[in-house]
Amino acid sequence: MTNTILQQLESKKSEIRKEILNHDLFKMNRDDAIKFLISRFETSKFLSRGKLFSPFKTEDIYRDYEKNVRIIQKSLPFIFYNLVETSQVDSKEIEVRDLILLLQRISDYLEFEDFIQLYKIQVVNVVFQNRTIRFEYKKDEYKINDIYNGYWHMLEQQSAIAGATKLQDITDKIFDLTVDLNIDNFTLEDYKKFCKGIDHIIEIEYLKPIMVTNEIGYIELEKSEWVAKLGQVIPELCDEKINHIIDFLIYNFKSLDSDPILSYFIPVKGKLILSVSLFNTLRLDKNILKLLSIKNHSFYQNEQKKLELHQINELKSVKSDMYDFDIDKNGSPGEDLIVYDKRANIVHTIELKFKLPVDSVNDIRNLKKGNYIPVYTTNNILYL
Repeated sequence: MTNTILQQLESKKSEIRKEILNHDLFKMNRDDAIKFLISRFETSKFLSRGKLFSPFKTEDIYRDYEKNVRIIQKSLPFIFYNLVETSQVDSKEIEVRDLILLLQRISDYLEFEDFIQLYKIQVVNVVFQNRTIRFEYKKDEYKINDIYNGYWHMLEQQSAIAGATKLQDITDKIFDLTVDLNIDNFTLEDYKKFCKGIDHIIEIEYLKPIMVTNEIGYIELEKSEWVAKLGQVIPELCDEKINHIIDFLIYNFKSLDSDPILSYFIPVKGKLILSVSLFNTLRLDKNILKLLSIKNHSFYQNEQKKLELHQINELKSVKSDMYDFDIDKNGSPGEDLIVYDKRANIVHTIELKFKLPVDSVNDIRNLKKGNYIPVYTTNNILYL
């Protein structure tokens, strides 16, 4: 029975995927399609003041800005991976409404794909009812985990925005890790300065007295121009270091692991495009560590030990009537922290790991690697 259900799910997934890839966007030249997608999305969002809408507000297309950004974040990796370098058709006009509906369809498809994965590892049950497929959690704790993660992510965003008067203030708050880590040929603190430099460039772009339709909401420069502009606003970083950071963040179309949400400099026709909306909604410090984990996992594991040591020192400094904290230098692997429960007279040994948050659709592929904490969505009905 289980195999039959899985076959039905996989068959439906294949049917939806085929329908999506038949859209005209996937028949366009890759560079043209990317520029078209980003420019149309950003311009429409700007002109509608954060609302992408049709005359029929009852339709599911009427969405606020944050939800649209989440949809495009989820959809972009799939779109980029499935675009072709050469055009299969002559240039076609795609209406914004049609484009947003496509993004929503892709987002729904990827959510369906994620739930199939959760079904395979026995986290959810599947219920077929009329023309719907419903996924139900087997245990409440999975749903609670999702709500908990979403709640703290929301608080993290609210805290970053509170009291901020410019983008650099938000970036200061987003970078909440207090330990400086090495990334590649730069540090986390260098990257924070780099991001504040991009904030400054974005602010300059939005102060322009004249904005050209379909050129709103993204910045397109040659790599040398990015280096020059960033060098002007962050003189404390040399051109060589800025070059290293940009190279680390360039999206690679040939790599299955490359994710445009993590590698947000998109190469298009010899230039690098940066989407303002996407950059302003990223968890910048967490994402650069996520990218390091993908590009050089062994190096990331060594660097995360600094975070573990910081956690241990923080806990050891806590004055508690219930617990004492210490370390055993001769302890076995995994025994990072010793916790003595004074009331129960019990000693616990704890392994500490800095777990990267899940934000990208590609993360589901990495769960088995142990780099991420799985987070499960609550929006779990697919209409067929």
